[in-house]
Amino acid sequence: MFRLLTWNVLAPSFALSERYPYIDPAHLDAPRRLATQLDYLLTLVADVICLQEATWDLVEPLTQALGPERVLWLPRRFRRSDGLALILGPGVTHSNYEELTLPSSRDH
Repeated sequence: MFRLLTWNVLAPSFALSERYPYIDPAHLDAPRRLATQLDYLLTLVADVICLQEATWDLVEPLTQALGPERVLWLPRRFRRSDGLALILGPGVTHSNYEELTLPSSRDH
């Protein structure tokens, strides 16, 4: 079975108290959110995890923890600091940003 997980992690530039007045401002604090997201992401089990609105502040420590062969980042263009990050599970490989090689169903 192939497991795909997607999560919009909400880029820090959008995590503003005026946009989310019902949220405790402490929960919108960028360093706190980053630490919480990293801790949680490292516990997830999936073949591919897709992170929307990921910033380099999140992608860099993931790359350090998991290795550059398991983390891909496609930054947005047009003056945006966020982008799409893919975290590849064990056995999933890539030769470039356009092609992923998935393990066969026999491997699961």
